[in-house]
Amino acid sequence: MTQIHMRIGLPILCVGLLFGCGKAQRSPRYDGIVKSHADGYQSGGGHEFDLVRGSTTSDRYKAGRGYGDPEKADWTSTIHWELKAHRANSDIYRFEWAFSLSGAIPVVSTKDVEYDGIESVIIFQNRWQTISIEPGSIPLPENSQPSVPGDA
Repeated sequence: MTQIHMRIGLPILCVGLLFGCGKAQRSPRYDGIVKSHADGYQSGGGHEFDLVRGSTTSDRYKAGRGYGDPEKADWTSTIHWELKAHRANSDIYRFEWAFSLSGAIPVVSTKDVEYDGIESVIIFQNRWQTISIEPGSIPLPENSQPSVPGDA
């Protein structure tokens, strides 16, 4: 009876281990800041999102500009990204950008980019918005910092 359990159990264990290894999550090697620059790259207007802490598959970040000026077009966009692989000294991300002018149907673009933690990368750009990854990270709020034993 023990031999039967060994003959059945060992292959099941091996298949389970192989299946589990294929589902392992990749970990980012470099942090960065995903920036939505309104009205041009490095314009100072826009939103920032942490590249590593904001890369779960359910996160979609929204940005937009409502000028309240009939001379300027209002717009909205949604940005989503996912870590796909590693290559040499870079993390490979797939970005999806859905951009819409004044409530029109969004135009969706997808692009794979390499990020090394050192150089800025412009991912998408049009005359209203630029999406980039910038080196650095967004600090955690003070109340979410892990406490160090002995600090008081």
